[in-house]
Amino acid sequence: MCRMHRSWREPYTATLTERLAANGLLASDVLHIDSLTAQKRMVEAGFGLALLPESSVGEELRAGTLRALRIRAMRAAIPVVLLHRRRAFQSGAVKALAALLSDWPGSTERARYRTED
Repeated sequence: MCRMHRSWREPYTATLTERLAANGLLASDVLHIDSLTAQKRMVEAGFGLALLPESSVGEELRAGTLRALRIRAMRAAIPVVLLHRRRAFQSGAVKALAALLSDWPGSTERARYRTED
């Protein structure tokens, strides 16, 4: 179970499709469920497996209602961007956070935070 739509490909969808294909599974083998909560409840009820963000299952893991299977072949990284409204006031805290994130260790690209807009 995962969140996927055929008409567009968000980073999670593209990454999941790539990882499944690399492991011999086709996207047609996936049941599309929009809700993380619904996915978790279906797994708890015995209706298969779910591929979910690790951050969304902490409560169920602590309660013992779900178990995480760490599968090396399915490890993936999802690109994340920092957005802000153009020409909007940027507080000192926003500028500091943007500068910190643009210098994050391991980044493949260094974003430049522009304040002139």
